[in-house]
Amino acid sequence: MSFSDEEIRAVVRNALELPETAPLEVIPLAARGSQRSFYRIRCGDHTCVVFMHYSADRRENKYYAALGRFLQEIGVPAPLIFHHDPEKNFILME
Repeated sequence: MSFSDEEIRAVVRNALELPETAPLEVIPLAARGSQRSFYRIRCGDHTCVVFMHYSADRRENKYYAALGRFLQEIGVPAPLIFHHDPEKNFILME
């Protein structure tokens, strides 16, 4: 499953509880390994978040969010996970 820019905007607005009218710019980032796609989402207030869509075919991708949360809990700097949908294979993070 791939996401259109509008679908990504809807996910971000919902996860961050932003109004429907909040301007969001979706910026695809360079291709990465492990069958993951990354997008920088620039919000109207100049904050940025990262939307990651991953393939469940790569087993390690399923553990990305849990590992990030674990690292934070033990004091290792890692991006904050705002939202994870394991059924649609996406993560919204710092």
